[in-house]
Amino acid sequence: MNDLVAKRYVKALIDGRDNQVINSISGNLNTISSAFCDEKFISIITSPEVADNAKVDLIISLVDSADGIFKNFIKLLGEKRRLSLLPIIAKELNTQIAKMNNNYIGVVYTNQVLSNDYVSSIEEQFSKKFNVKLSLTSSFTSHRTRSTMQVQNFGTINR
Repeated sequence: MNDLVAKRYVKALIDGRDNQVINSISGNLNTISSAFCDEKFISIITSPEVADNAKVDLIISLVDSADGIFKNFIKLLGEKRRLSLLPIIAKELNTQIAKMNNNYIGVVYTNQVLSNDYVSSIEEQFSKKFNVKLSLTSSFTSHRTRSTMQVQNFGTINR
């Protein structure tokens, strides 16, 4: 459910804006999202005892270059009591930026160790086939029965 709400906010953030503004918003959201790793920060943001305005001010203070659009966005989330969605929104915005730039990140899960050259060749072949920029890493797990490649927002390819 939160993913769907986050997607709607991201769509509103992206519509009608150029890449520079979108990247700036994304950087600010990533900075704020990293603060959600701290338990104290989460307890402040989720606390009913802390005023919504104070929460909004705290979040805006984490960002050096917050413009009017970004401040209004954070205020809107505060009014709707959806500040806890910020990490999800940041992740979704990063995903949409990757789609816009045709960049994808993936992991090849295998039951045998793959050389870096082999992973690079897979990366190159799929990049050409799908006309995208693909960056792959490999993950070895001995209990796997078959190889799988998962690419973020691109799907799973089994072999």
